[in-house]
Amino acid sequence: MTIIRDFGPIVISVFALIVAVLSYLSARRNEQRSIRSKEPLITASISRVKDQPGWFSISFSVESRANHGYRCNYIEIRRPLFARGISTEQASGPVDLYGDRKLINPLPLQRASRKAPMNFEIGKAGSVRSQGGSSPGAKHWDTIFVYVPRWILSKSLSMRVSLSSIEAEERESFFTVNRTLPAAAKTMMD
Repeated sequence: MTIIRDFGPIVISVFALIVAVLSYLSARRNEQRSIRSKEPLITASISRVKDQPGWFSISFSVESRANHGYRCNYIEIRRPLFARGISTEQASGPVDLYGDRKLINPLPLQRASRKAPMNFEIGKAGSVRSQGGSSPGAKHWDTIFVYVPRWILSKSLSMRVSLSSIEAEERESFFTVNRTLPAAAKTMMD
């Protein structure tokens, strides 16, 4: 009985400490899940640009899941090291009579840089784009073009998307998108 009397409070304290640590870890995991569920959803697909060796077209969408909108500042090409990108506006010629833009052939490598400038906004979650396009919807689709030199052996592309929240206090956030380059070995033989 003296053992219980001497060590009883210590055992109860250790048990209470274990319960407290487990509760903290569970609450923290739930909070992180909640934060991640509000982050924008970014998807991307890659295809080769026809008749433009080394160029890839990255079609992506950004969807807001938060109660505020976002503004896209730029997309930074992080990997492969010597890859460079341009926005659709930089890769397109003037607008024709029908309002269409055609890609410049060949794509202007001198305009390409590690950061492809973007300039669009998305609204808060659930918002719908207005008829005239004066207010942004919760989702935006766009395309950038990325040049990967033929001698690069990398099979993956890593991009970092810079988004600023549209709130009273603007905060810049970065989101990484990783994709596999299509037929990377084939590119080397072009």
